[in-house]
Amino acid sequence: MAGCLALAAIGGIDLRREEVPFLCRDAENTFVGMPCGIMDQLVITHGQRGQAVFLDCRSMQFAYLPWDNPDYVLVITDSGKRRRLVDSAYDERKKQCAEGVDCLRRYLGDIGQLRDVTLQQFEKYRSVLPTDVQKRCEHVLRENDRVLQAKRMLRQKMFRQFGALMNESHCSLRDLYEVSCPELDTIVEASLAVPGVLGSRMTGAGFGGCTVTLVERSSVDELMETVAGEYGKRFVRSPEFYLCNAEQGAGEIALDETV
Repeated sequence: MAGCLALAAIGGIDLRREEVPFLCRDAENTFVGMPCGIMDQLVITHGQRGQAVFLDCRSMQFAYLPWDNPDYVLVITDSGKRRRLVDSAYDERKKQCAEGVDCLRRYLGDIGQLRDVTLQQFEKYRSVLPTDVQKRCEHVLRENDRVLQAKRMLRQKMFRQFGALMNESHCSLRDLYEVSCPELDTIVEASLAVPGVLGSRMTGAGFGGCTVTLVERSSVDELMETVAGEYGKRFVRSPEFYLCNAEQGAGEIALDETV
């Protein structure tokens, strides 16, 4: 995203802000060969300081939600494990979800995606799905519901309830979507043992990479010490920590000419 905006600025190319996420996603899909969605690119383009972004990936409509409580911090923990399986696993999960839609369409009519299926409908017809497909579909449906709940909670600044949804999400990613790994699970479990942690979950496509933890600012040092200790015992290496908050999206930065 930064590269795209920098090249456009240097070359004098007039790109509409709305175009940028789609150009970069297409580059990743067709040139890199990663069949990713639009979420990262859109948030990096349209992010605002102190705001979370709620995105509807079908309509591409997005809204800002308050994320400006000074008592809480997001801590990103990098497991140090590279995600070597991610491309093939990501594609497999997409195919399994599509298979679920095809199966359910026989009973529910012309549904386009899993988001068109209610949880009640899924419970009624889940037995017609192969076991792995059933698990993938259940994760997606319940995760969609969690996102809608999270939207309401952030508007009401209910951060503790939001944290509980993060925990539920990790369990679902681990047990139903099956994209976690021992390294990520260890970090999440160690994080949740720390007083002041509201929620923790893996983030990204899985099989390595990072977790994100919502924690009271006063508990950050204890969180990092506890997680580093538990992780080091099991994997004989240290994770890396990054304290984060919602910031502005990518864009040009004006520098003093004397710098």
